[in-house]
Amino acid sequence: MEPQSQQPQAASNQASRRRFLGGLGLTVLGGTAAVAADCRVAQDEVAMAPQYPSQPVAEPLRKLIVVGDTQRTTWPERFFFGRPQNDTERSYVLRAIADEKPDLLLHLGDMVALGEDADDWAYFDTLAATLRQQNTPVLAMLGNHDYGMWRHGKRVLQLCYHRFPNTLHRPCVSRAGGIALVLLDSNFSHIPPWVQRGQQQEYRKILRDLDDDPTVRTVIVASHHPPYSNSQLGGDTRVADEFATPFLQSKKGGLYLSGHVHSYERFSQDGRTFVVSGGGGGPRRAVRNDAERPFTNDHYQIGSIRPFHYLRVTVADSGLHCEAMMLNGATFECGDQFHITNEA
Repeated sequence: MEPQSQQPQAASNQASRRRFLGGLGLTVLGGTAAVAADCRVAQDEVAMAPQYPSQPVAEPLRKLIVVGDTQRTTWPERFFFGRPQNDTERSYVLRAIADEKPDLLLHLGDMVALGEDADDWAYFDTLAATLRQQNTPVLAMLGNHDYGMWRHGKRVLQLCYHRFPNTLHRPCVSRAGGIALVLLDSNFSHIPPWVQRGQQQEYRKILRDLDDDPTVRTVIVASHHPPYSNSQLGGDTRVADEFATPFLQSKKGGLYLSGHVHSYERFSQDGRTFVVSGGGGGPRRAVRNDAERPFTNDHYQIGSIRPFHYLRVTVADSGLHCEAMMLNGATFECGDQFHITNEA
């Protein structure tokens, strides 16, 4: 399969640069309130945004595609850190996913670089146009970039909520053909404490209920931030304590997915599989392979900078067969594969 390159207009990155420079100047002149005014989300921008179908097919669910971190590289990242812009590779990833014609697409968050920027969302919509034309159901998760870089708040999130209504729910639970997906919001710095407590209590209850549900064979849990990572960003200890531990204690928890780290990693903990899949186009991050790496329970140790990729999950009666489809030139090939056996 050779993807056809989609090259949306680069206006979003130009707009991001203008807003960054404008916001920087306004901060000097008038403080953060001026930045907020500059980045104000207009209601007509929300109303004009497309809505993505989100209802998974009930029976049979045969192919789930997972991708994370499709955001563009912001102008500050490029200017100050020399991180590349990966428009061609990003378009390859989205084109390949559309060619897969999945029954369901799960986006692990950081769909865009600037959640407050309507132009950035329009760029994402262009990349995902074929998926919308195919009426592919999409479940999305909020990443830290989706919350906004220079301005935060409910009006910013409307740009995401309108496109992906499932992101309104913490946690979000979706059932499809014997599989239950439990999507958690790990952006703790953006969530009020009482919402965090409510999410945690509901999450534990959901896992108990799913364990007792005879129609559910396997539970997939996902958060944007990973509990384990050998990248410089590292694993999130709070995610490990509050999200990974209940997953490990559940009977049917089979696969834990996360993004945030722009790389591919696979770990095994107490017989359960944890995958970091952040290869959708964001600037890639190095991962440690040395003996002193923080987590030695990793099962993929090829290279430090890993390919752009997406995860193909094939659902069978016996369990989940997972393949990391990695970009090699202009085509994709399986770079890692593993199997999750149903617990019940």
